[in-house]
Amino acid sequence: FVMACEILFVIFIVYYTIEEILEIGVSRLSYFKKIWNWLDVLMILLSYVAIGFSIYRTMTVGSKLQALLDNPGQYADFEGLGFWQMQYNYMVGVLVFFAWFKIFKYISFNKTMNQLSSTLSKSAKDVLGFCIMFFIVFFAYAQLGYLIFGAQLQDFETFGSSVFTLFRIILGDFDFQAIESANRILGPIFFVTYVFFVFFVLLNMFLAIINDTYSEVKADKTEGADEFHISNYLLKGFETLKEKLRSEER
Repeated sequence: FVMACEILFVIFIVYYTIEEILEIGVSRLSYFKKIWNWLDVLMILLSYVAIGFSIYRTMTVGSKLQALLDNPGQYADFEGLGFWQMQYNYMVGVLVFFAWFKIFKYISFNKTMNQLSSTLSKSAKDVLGFCIMFFIVFFAYAQLGYLIFGAQLQDFETFGSSVFTLFRIILGDFDFQAIESANRILGPIFFVTYVFFVFFVLLNMFLAIINDTYSEVKADKTEGADEFHISNYLLKGFETLKEKLRSEER
């Protein structure tokens, strides 16, 4: 069963590669202007790396096991293979993660599901400005916490640990008593002002940006039934395929 799934995966990747090559031939440089196409190329490259490593792993394990059977007293060193197996697992995890994001591409013909991507794209500039302001304030508090509590608290002993501690405070994971015991005056001031400015002010600004943009996107949507326009989606794919075939004939 596993081998059958691997063969189907290889066939799918080869077909997918041919389809993308034909699309590049039709679209030329405009192909690389869409983020989804870059994601497709990245997934294809990672898939070929995964296929190559799977073949290498099978051959290496087979040869080592055969050598071990021929000479039982010989030590079989699988340490290097184990290291690359871990890197392979990481790469497959990233590949599957991106594959899930491709679902947004194939459900974009639905009005309701398309609102999320439209909201994110329209609010990109405002969110970028917010992120600059947020990280200025955030890193200021991280540096302050490192300098005030670094010598006394393990959570602030380095600038990196101070950054992660402040992220934990946003999520509600904090030890106020330790901060207060480290400095009875600056500790409470640091904690209260950080929670006020970062949690109550900045995060609510972020939510307001997303909410306003979502309201604009929802207002821009034309009235109509909320349905999956599969016919239009398939028709568009058929027209694209016809263009690819015509370009090949030329």
